Amino acid sequence: MPCLLKSLKEETNQTAKDYFLILLLTGVRRTNTLTMRWTNIDWDSKEWRIPDTKNGEPLTVPLLDKALDILKHRKKSSKSDWVFPSDFDNEKHLVNFKRPWRRTLQKATIYSWLRDERFSKLIDTDKLSVSSYEAVDEFYEQILFKAKRQKIELTKGLMDIHIHDIRRTFGSYQAITGASLQIIGKSLGHKSPQSTLVYARLNLDPVRASIEKASNAMFNPISI
Repeated sequence: MPCLLKSLKEETNQTAKDYFLILLLTGVRRTNTLTMRWTNIDWDSKEWRIPDTKNGEPLTVPLLDKALDILKHRKKSSKSDWVFPSDFDNEKHLVNFKRPWRRTLQKATIYSWLRDERFSKLIDTDKLSVSSYEAVDEFYEQILFKAKRQKIELTKGLMDIHIHDIRRTFGSYQAITGASLQIIGKSLGHKSPQSTLVYARLNLDPVRASIEKASNAMFNPISI
């Protein structure tokens, strides 16, 4: 996550950058986020009202201050009904996010390799400032080539992450921090409780940690 956020901070396509951040801050499905309109946002109640979702029901999403700051900044310069308009036509919403997403993952992966002394020697840190799609792709491929030539097996990093995984990550962090499955399901707009069961194990992790902490405190003073 730190590597992904660092990469996002450097993303030069502001619309794509804001789009990815809103996904991270809300856990909303990518299509609903792409089609977000300014009329869907209630600034006073700090809510985003989605009239139609995958399960056929409307959804109200609480907006945190970080998300509101991003949206307010976009609103100031917006000339479109869409929150995330196409780069080429304000009458249409953003559709193609593959290139900025790939670039984000490539730079995030490079940052993850930099944290490992086995791989950091392969990376020319002076080139980390590159920002064009072609330059990032070329830099990434150069690292792969160096690793192959030196017979170093790189970790996969973040390259196998898909946009929908952001939504799963949002739910996972909720579970890890102790949210109930009911709350997770409601925030993700799950119609069926079965859809939320994937987070059950993570939901128990805080409970397990609490039990372990209590047990350690209970038995630590006792010498048997």
